[in-house]
Amino acid sequence: MGEVLRAISALRKFCLTLPHAATPEEVRRLDRFERLREGAVPLNEEDLEALRTGLRQCWRSRDTQTLRQMAARIPAAFPERDRWLQSFVVAAREQSKSTARG
Repeated sequence: MGEVLRAISALRKFCLTLPHAATPEEVRRLDRFERLREGAVPLNEEDLEALRTGLRQCWRSRDTQTLRQMAARIPAAFPERDRWLQSFVVAAREQSKSTARG
């Protein structure tokens, strides 16, 4: 059993080093997120998945500027209903605080 767990652990560790490849659905959501980011369309309830996917991509790529900009545009009701979205908004606020301090 210990040998199996070590093998699984090593495989997981290896997989985490690989770059993320977006699925077709993620690509569609990221395209929508890009339109939202550009301000071409207003945010609405149907954009929760696109927001979640786009903000996760910003976090992965360390694009804190976009993360902060989008978090500021998200209506307060959205993060209240979605814990993932809430975590990205909190991270953006913390990033803003640390940027403001120096």
